[in-house]
Amino acid sequence: MNIIIQGASPLYNEGAVAMLISTAEIVKEVFPGAKLFVPVSGELLAESEQAIQKGGWPLQLFIKEDYGRRRILAGFALAALIGTRMLGKIFNGPFADIYRTAHLIIDISGDTLSDGYGKINCRGELFGLLFAASFGKKLVVFPQSIGPFQYRTNRLLAQVIFAKAALVIPRENITAALLKKLGVKTLSEKVINDVAFWLRPLPETQLLAILENEGILNLGKTLGISVSQSFVRFRETGNAISQETYIKSIIDLVDFAVDAFGLDVILIPHVTGPSKKYHDDRLACLYVWEHVKTNKKVHHLSKAYKAHELKGIISRCNYFVGARMHANIAALSSGVPTIAMSYSHKTEGVMSLLGLQEWVYQNFDESLNDRLAALIQNEVPIKEKLRCTLAKFVENRVLLKHMLQTIADK
Repeated sequence: MNIIIQGASPLYNEGAVAMLISTAEIVKEVFPGAKLFVPVSGELLAESEQAIQKGGWPLQLFIKEDYGRRRILAGFALAALIGTRMLGKIFNGPFADIYRTAHLIIDISGDTLSDGYGKINCRGELFGLLFAASFGKKLVVFPQSIGPFQYRTNRLLAQVIFAKAALVIPRENITAALLKKLGVKTLSEKVINDVAFWLRPLPETQLLAILENEGILNLGKTLGISVSQSFVRFRETGNAISQETYIKSIIDLVDFAVDAFGLDVILIPHVTGPSKKYHDDRLACLYVWEHVKTNKKVHHLSKAYKAHELKGIISRCNYFVGARMHANIAALSSGVPTIAMSYSHKTEGVMSLLGLQEWVYQNFDESLNDRLAALIQNEVPIKEKLRCTLAKFVENRVLLKHMLQTIADK
């Protein structure tokens, strides 16, 4: 059995990596003998293969066809004229051939199926689903945040494309409501948490070497902070702010954590490229580190680590404040009380699924320092709520595996 997992690259964005590896593990539990294929850009193939080999992940990579804007628009037009299934017959080449041999296609695009990242970018992501559906294969949209679709054309495209899927699974209730309003008939009746909640952290024996190299082996009570280089660029929720305002709030938070509570602080990059301007969080972490009052108790990770390595580091924190959602998921799934800084509805949706929506930070008119003080004060009840909810998520894993098996057997 050949299964394609599309929508994520094993490089740079460790949220995508966490989804990819967790999905691969779930699929292998259901279909032990399956071959798992992941499409990646040609220029990233060699580096991606190195990451796959280093991680020992059961994945085979193949080069993704680069469909430009005109070909994407032509594809949508042809699909409207000749039908989705007929469209698949005109695609040729090794990329299309792998889709033809697939028994199942799983999409883990994350939150990019949304106009929040731009009208054209969203259309390209929707084309990825159309392309998969055009071969008449069973398409499962794995738990993710989808929408909103502010542009009428994208909204109509989404309605048509999601109707071609075997199943569309939301990872939080806001997405479920948006898709229900769209009239998506293939919508799952059950909201299932992001699969990254089940990512296994790096084993302790291997983690110790990283902690030692980074000089964060013997810390006291620790605050982890996911600092984002692109927090403002794609922000949909809360009042309008500049990147400078966001970074200043983090600097103030670090100083407050050290002065008021004597905490050690680790600045954690969860995305490391390829665009330095928007996507290398190490730049933002370094800037914060250089501008705090004293950096004796403040540490920033100097290297790019993989998702399971970062989760191991994050799991050792006592508290967490995150601008990257999957960094927050790494903390929450480890039972760490977390303040989630919101830039899209996915943040509120995921936190609400845990019953922790009050710990979403949206409006910068409110003091982030005060929110941290409240988090520390409420540490015990938050941990208890996390313990109870995470236990329920175990049932979701069983249900998700059952869904896959049922679709494959149809």
